[in-house]
Amino acid sequence: MESNARTETSNPIALSRLAGLCAVGYVLTALLGLSGALGGNLYFSDAPANDVLAWIGQNGQLISLSIFLTGLATTLLYGGLIVLLVHLTRAHGLLPVLAYLGLAITVVTTWTEAGMIYAMVDLAARGGADAGVLALFTLGKTMQFTDGIGVALAIGGSSVLALRAGVLPPWSTWYGMIVAAFFVIADAFRIFGLGLVGPLGVLLAFAWILIVGVTLLARPVRASRASKLAAVAAAC
Repeated sequence: MESNARTETSNPIALSRLAGLCAVGYVLTALLGLSGALGGNLYFSDAPANDVLAWIGQNGQLISLSIFLTGLATTLLYGGLIVLLVHLTRAHGLLPVLAYLGLAITVVTTWTEAGMIYAMVDLAARGGADAGVLALFTLGKTMQFTDGIGVALAIGGSSVLALRAGVLPPWSTWYGMIVAAFFVIADAFRIFGLGLVGPLGVLLAFAWILIVGVTLLARPVRASRASKLAAVAAAC
């Protein structure tokens, strides 16, 4: 009875729009960081060591601010999207757990990367050895693409749940599953030197997040679908 009461009193329209705002806000924040407005971004480039050191020395505070905003947006906005999307499906069982696990992997990875970048900026500001600064830069650059399994679990799991519940259009959920599959195999591609798969995966994920956000804002889940969601939850 208590569970049914919670289901009936929740407002799926408001939650859908909140999830949509989280998605759009996350993409806009990410694009702000990639645009160079916060000191630029050399993590997706093959800039020589001297250029990297000069960039860190000239933009240390902005670099730290940028990764802080990235961590905050990943935690609150991307995290909010995944949690609310799974909640809207009313699903229980293994798939929601996997989606939340994937989200946790991404959040932990992002804040670990932030710690490395904070250390890089601090070492450069204190006149530390160039080799140490460059090593931390390389670690931070590598961390950009180490959460592939986490992204795959979060996007793939929530897409399957949304397809079952009818929360999103089928084509967008299938696209989410394709993005998840891409992230699963992206690490293997990078091992064989296909460096473009990292940035390509980021763009594919951003596109899915933006599609989901706009969809939930324009076509929020309505209370009339509660019976279908409840049936899906029971099946999961």
